[in-house]
Amino acid sequence: MLSDLIERTAELARLFDDIINSVVELTLEVEYSTNYPKGSGRLVFATREAYLLALAVRHFTLTTTDGRKVILELRPYVLDRMLCEICYEAAGVYLCPYLPCFLYYCVSCWNFIHQYDGMGSHKPVSKRNLKFLKQNYIFHRCNNSMRRKYYRRFHQ
Repeated sequence: MLSDLIERTAELARLFDDIINSVVELTLEVEYSTNYPKGSGRLVFATREAYLLALAVRHFTLTTTDGRKVILELRPYVLDRMLCEICYEAAGVYLCPYLPCFLYYCVSCWNFIHQYDGMGSHKPVSKRNLKFLKQNYIFHRCNNSMRRKYYRRFHQ
């Protein structure tokens, strides 16, 4: 089971590298006790251009050997402790996930830049609203979350 998972992770990394290029690392999150994939992972690219290309494509359709189609979605990863990429003075608490913006903004720069035409539909992404969207009240209330995370990683 474990060798099969490592082989599939390496194959998935090669597929993404064929499509986008510059894939450095693919990490899949798996259940600790069973090594069963949870359905999420993280891709690391060697260049910003490859990263932006992956985000522009966003949805990838893979066809399995038995003919099933699997749609994979890539979303931006929000980093901590970023500076605003406009003023370089305040904390960049918002990430604009839309191309051509795709920058970290402080609150005042976000409001200033995104007041212009065509940017009103842009919604900021932050660690705070990502956590809020991922919360599951019953899951957290019953305290049945996993104590440790377990990963299988392929590194080129």
